[in-house]
Amino acid sequence: MEKGSLFELLNEKITQMKPEDFYEEGIWCHYLPISSYEVPNYGFKIHVSATLENVVDIAELIFPILINKNVRFKFIKSISHLGFLNMGNYGYSQIGKMCTIYPRDTNDLLYLLDLCYKKTKKFTSINIPSDFPYMCSNIVYYRYGELKIDKENDDTGFIDLRKKVIPDNVSISILDYYIPRLSDISEKYMPLKCLRVRGKSSVYLAIDSTRKSLCVMKKGNFLGEINLNGEDGLDRVYNEYLVLKELNHLNIFPTIYDVFYIDKSLFIVEEFIEGETLTDIFLNGDLQVKGSALLLGILEYLKIIHLHGYIINDLSPDNIVIDKSGNVRFIDAEYTVSERKYTEIMNLVGTPGFSKLEYSLKDKDLYSFICICYFFFNRKHYEDFRNETKENFIEKIDKNPRFLENISIRIDDILGMKEEEFFENSYENKIKLLENILKNI
Repeated sequence: MEKGSLFELLNEKITQMKPEDFYEEGIWCHYLPISSYEVPNYGFKIHVSATLENVVDIAELIFPILINKNVRFKFIKSISHLGFLNMGNYGYSQIGKMCTIYPRDTNDLLYLLDLCYKKTKKFTSINIPSDFPYMCSNIVYYRYGELKIDKENDDTGFIDLRKKVIPDNVSISILDYYIPRLSDISEKYMPLKCLRVRGKSSVYLAIDSTRKSLCVMKKGNFLGEINLNGEDGLDRVYNEYLVLKELNHLNIFPTIYDVFYIDKSLFIVEEFIEGETLTDIFLNGDLQVKGSALLLGILEYLKIIHLHGYIINDLSPDNIVIDKSGNVRFIDAEYTVSERKYTEIMNLVGTPGFSKLEYSLKDKDLYSFICICYFFFNRKHYEDFRNETKENFIEKIDKNPRFLENISIRIDDILGMKEEEFFENSYENKIKLLENILKNI
């Protein structure tokens, strides 16, 4: 390697970077994995932007992943070349492109876009004018174009002008590509009031002038309340958008109407479900529906969602609505996740008191459901419980990190057996036990 190269600097910090796996060509340093793969003549590639100040930090986060996954990539070979690149000295089409990643297939493309995006959120850099930004990233971009200089058997007629253009005959699997970037929505939506606001997101009741009806608008904030997975408020709202689209046919969650970006926020527009949450009913209301029938309805919805391969992951009285016709609807799918994408860290998600660290996947949802059953039949306890988990929450956690575990509900009375004994059963048997309990109440 050339003395003073970026490789030499990174090699001191990234143990996976071995000289024999890299070679220099022009202003670039290429990684060619031992188990290499052929790239097509044309396709999608990922570009990573960086500045002189953050290039090493960004490379430390991304390059080890690419090497461990045997993904082909190239990067600018020196800090000085990066400076010239960002100044436009190597041409308009090269501005910002510190690193180019060549995914082996569509699955690789989607996985690496998402991973690089989450790993580099805290950084900012110059725009790559020839590319599409991925979500609200300042670092990660993608483009369809030429992957090989010397192309064999190329009769496509496609000419890569290195512009932000994707040919009409190319299938685009990046869902974010289809979400419009808007500057003004005043002609289509009129917010009436803020229903909830947090660092990660806000929820508004609004008028949809196109449908001439009320709707709910959710705004997810970029870098709002980042969790241990690197996901922020924007990601959570985007996740809800994907879940509602996927499960729309079940008519359990609100119907999704619209999605768009404004600046660094993602907005989704949903059906407004007029009714009361279970929290409203527990604290103030008078439920007209027989309790066991309502709870069996909630359990039936839970079974259907599990059957479709999803985990609610935050089932609580706040997220269940009884509409004006007495029907049960679930709202707030920000944390709902496909079972195959569930990770251990998701055990930390959930409304205080309605989840336990020891339960994950379907058992986590079932535990939350049993807690709801408990409060349904012990509503006078709910207000005290809610105050216990809402008031001075930070101070309580600071004094006792195991505070939430100490307020977990004793559900043995509802189950008619020890909690541990219940959860030793198979999923099917747990469902049958709960159905029998509710039918006999």
